[in-house]
Amino acid sequence: MPRSASLRNKVSKTLLGSSWRASRSAGPPAPACHEGRQKVRDRGGRRDDRERHGLVPAGGRHRLGGLLAFEREQLRRYIVEAHRCGWQVATHAIGDAALDVVLDAYEEAGRSHPRVDVRHRIEHAGVASDAQVARIAELGLIPVPQGRFLSETGDGLLAALGPERGRLAYRMRSFLDAGVVLPGSSDAPVVASDPLLSIHDMVNRRTASGAPIGPDEAVTAREALYATRSVRRTRCTRSGSRALSPGACSPTSQS
Repeated sequence: MPRSASLRNKVSKTLLGSSWRASRSAGPPAPACHEGRQKVRDRGGRRDDRERHGLVPAGGRHRLGGLLAFEREQLRRYIVEAHRCGWQVATHAIGDAALDVVLDAYEEAGRSHPRVDVRHRIEHAGVASDAQVARIAELGLIPVPQGRFLSETGDGLLAALGPERGRLAYRMRSFLDAGVVLPGSSDAPVVASDPLLSIHDMVNRRTASGAPIGPDEAVTAREALYATRSVRRTRCTRSGSRALSPGACSPTSQS
């Protein structure tokens, strides 16, 4: 089966749930936080919780909407502890119920241990309601939707979500209008890594069969290009990171 067909079939059966990874900010770790960081790293691959991650079963036909990699309380503890230790957290959340779990944890982390310029991320944010878009903006989070998913998995997404919820898939215009940073991302090798293909899909929002998928979420070519060239600056908090620009070079290559 071709890769794109396999992906569409997988998505139509169940949307993936929530897992997470974290990247350290520059600087030595706080000794009191070392044990918590190690625990998160060692257990990051577990997928033993089969709770639904979608608020509505996919397409109204499937009893199982997805899965969570961690129980809600377990994920909350991990995120709050990683935030307290100075980490920048990147949490996978595709369905809207999984997104609620992640948003609750990020909100508690920020309230309990205030920090500035944190740039916590939500990988994919594949299905987001208007209220969740507003909440992401309020919390200062960075969602990372993938334009290429719209073409390579879009037909499966529409089959799984149905026409009403299909408009909530991989939102982009709504994030920009809410003042949220929108980085370009391919999620390669899951889909094609060519940034021009991703830009095309962010602008046109068509599935492989040509069906529109959330056309109101389209961005302009300039906005898509900016998202793609600024992804490095928005993805981490290290001071050496910078946006791509003509003639730019990496800090390590400067004399």
